Amino acid sequence: MGGGVIHMLPNVQTFDIRVKRVKFHRDDTLQTVFDGEVLEWRPRKKEWTPTRQVVTCSGYFFNLIENDHIHVKAEEVEHELYGPQWQVYLSERVTPGTEAEMLKFLTSIKGIGQVIGRRLIDAFGLDVISTILTDATCLNTLGLPQPAKDALYRAIVENKSFEKLLIFLQGHGLAPKYATQIYRMYESHAVEKIKDNPYALYLDKVIDFPAAARLDDSLSYSSPESYRNQALLLAILREDSEGNGNLYAEEDALLGMAEDYIRRKLFGTRFPTPTASTLEEALRELASGGAVITDHILGEGRPVYLYRNFQAERAIGERLFELMDSPKKLWAPKSDILSAITWAQGSLRLTAEQKGAIHSAFVSPVSILTGGPGTGKTQALQVLVQAAKKLWPGVDIRICAPTGKAAMRAQELTGAKASTIHRALGYPHNNLRQDELVCDFLIADEYSMCDADLCSWLLRALNSSARLLIVGDHEQLPSVGPGLVLRDMIQSEMVPVNRLTQVFRQGGGSLIVHNAHAIIKSRPGAAPRELNWSAGKGGSFYFIQANDHYKIQRMLVKAVKRMLDEGFSLDQITVISPIHGSPVGTDAMNAILQEELNPRALGIGCMAYQSDRCGELRPRDKVIQMRNDYDLEVFNGETGVVKKVDYSPVKAVLVEFPGPREVWYSAQQVEELDLAYSITAHRSQGSEFDAVVIPICRTLLYNVDKNVMYTAITRAKKRVVLVGDREALDVSLAQAGSMDRNSHLALRIQEEFLAT
Repeated sequence: MGGGVIHMLPNVQTFDIRVKRVKFHRDDTLQTVFDGEVLEWRPRKKEWTPTRQVVTCSGYFFNLIENDHIHVKAEEVEHELYGPQWQVYLSERVTPGTEAEMLKFLTSIKGIGQVIGRRLIDAFGLDVISTILTDATCLNTLGLPQPAKDALYRAIVENKSFEKLLIFLQGHGLAPKYATQIYRMYESHAVEKIKDNPYALYLDKVIDFPAAARLDDSLSYSSPESYRNQALLLAILREDSEGNGNLYAEEDALLGMAEDYIRRKLFGTRFPTPTASTLEEALRELASGGAVITDHILGEGRPVYLYRNFQAERAIGERLFELMDSPKKLWAPKSDILSAITWAQGSLRLTAEQKGAIHSAFVSPVSILTGGPGTGKTQALQVLVQAAKKLWPGVDIRICAPTGKAAMRAQELTGAKASTIHRALGYPHNNLRQDELVCDFLIADEYSMCDADLCSWLLRALNSSARLLIVGDHEQLPSVGPGLVLRDMIQSEMVPVNRLTQVFRQGGGSLIVHNAHAIIKSRPGAAPRELNWSAGKGGSFYFIQANDHYKIQRMLVKAVKRMLDEGFSLDQITVISPIHGSPVGTDAMNAILQEELNPRALGIGCMAYQSDRCGELRPRDKVIQMRNDYDLEVFNGETGVVKKVDYSPVKAVLVEFPGPREVWYSAQQVEELDLAYSITAHRSQGSEFDAVVIPICRTLLYNVDKNVMYTAITRAKKRVVLVGDREALDVSLAQAGSMDRNSHLALRIQEEFLAT
């Protein structure tokens, strides 16, 4: 095991080091930063001697102790704040070679003093470590206190097991970052568990299926064929559910889906293509274990569901019927309801459609309010809330929405208490019982974003005596998660539906509203002919011709800068792209707009935070929260501005949100943030902006259809700017594929209602 002074050469080096000071260690991830002195082997003395070269190292260590002698394989990297460091990829603790070194090592373990250290050496000599590794029960014969035995076990046995796992992962192409999670799950048997079934890492959600397949390839496909094919089927069903939004796949299509998946995802591996018979066998095994459900009760064919999707679809149908069939706490005569609506509208002039929707919500156990942009849904909700308070003083009326931003907006506009659906359900503590969400009247807003799983939890949790009003525009993009819940509820025709059609927002002549309705009402396969465009300054709907990616990028930036010059604020201008990838996708446009609008030279102290998700966060950057964080009380979709950057593990980035409200993000929580100069159409749902800029080109056609464009356009209140190829726009507006998902929810709802 060679070693010596590090020669500062590029790429990976191997050397020996003695730990001088542990500067940082996280128990949850095992990420560790330490200073160490490089050691040099002296052949004549047959010992390692320290040099004067002290370096900083960073890596994953289970239990690093000061004075540890470590043999490492590392690469020199440049840290943003702390300068050069050595990133450790592999490490192995070197056994002390003399009694003095062994005693020094043992007494550096917390809880082991000179007396216990000497007792161990007297009992086992220099073989202390190897003896404990061979049989940890040997400690029981020495009369050691239990805390001392636990400390020794952790420092020696668990550390060696973790080193063994790191070496195994590195040898098979898996990054060290996975080691911590794997060891937490499988402990000292991790390597054996992985060798027995490499797909366990996929099933336990540590790595994705392609990574598990590559691992299996590296192990020469030593795992049983049944493990491989079962995991493959689950991967196919999960991808179809998460990527395409389908609640099920047809069994007859699975073989073709398997061949396509292997071709797309496992290119370059020797993954064996299964036969129809082996897939059928794997499907039977999955079904017998409850991982999938094969259901042929409804209609023809044989749909195959992931267990969670099946449970969600069935629960929605069952619970919707129960809520419709249960007596409600709130009731009032029709005359009182109409009188309360008249009182609550004040100087507002509601349409007959709006009044009918409010009345329906007060008399129907469950009802749906839908309508396009500017048709008065929010106005109707404002009057509904006030009328309910007039009818039933002290009424407990709540609003919930799939995202934090949508919930905040609903609360601001109606004055009623609002939250995310997750928070209303008590997430992340989601061991819910039926009737646990107790209120008198629940309004579920922006329901087009609600997937089947979340909907099932909400309906199961809501107390049976509450009235439920579901609100949303079913023409918008469907939920990110599987299902088309709002559409299916409407199509079932079992729940009262109130459609608002008269346009109010921005005046009936607004080009944004006009063009949005023209797009969504166009016949399938044809682009709308009646789109209108603004000419000159101060308009609301523009198209800028640009025929290639570079020109689109340049014109997008120019459009944003021009609106900033006109007085639009940056937080109210958003570029909406259908995808993250592509030269005009959100990733590329965020990087370009960040450099154009917030160059690094303007950053306070020129400091930036290096993020795995978005590359770099700078002071003044516009950012968006990517998931609900109930510890920080920041929710999915909320946007803010970076105020300060630090590299403290606890306080890494300070973000100011509207309010104003400042929130410190830890190093781990920073990965919940992304740049928000450009966001996807899905991400934009539930939000409104003064101005929206949308790229359109031929390379995006697979990802753009009229529902995507409709959703993006209707986020704008004052101006829409489309930049790109006019022919590509016409093609995209003639496509209507995003609303096509495999779901039997409408049938299940009908089955529940018509069976009684």
